[in-house]
Amino acid sequence: MVSNDNEALLCAARMGLGILAVGEWLMTRDLAGGQLLKVLPDWQLDADAGVYLVRASARYNTAAMTAFKQWIEARFARGAPWQLPKTGE
Repeated sequence: MVSNDNEALLCAARMGLGILAVGEWLMTRDLAGGQLLKVLPDWQLDADAGVYLVRASARYNTAAMTAFKQWIEARFARGAPWQLPKTGE
């Protein structure tokens, strides 16, 4: 199955229709809950990928944009928000 819809691919993987190659952000809870298993634990997608804030222009910075940027930066300060805490933390 090939799709550009990550949710459709995740649903197919949950149904046992194959393996799934997506970012950790999409499957963290399914892995933790046992619905999905890592079959290639030493392999990962582009490790240098990131999360980017894209805006029309920095010249027209609004208070709302600044507040959102600060909120996003704070949300990621301790790592990706989709990562579940390790046991014992």
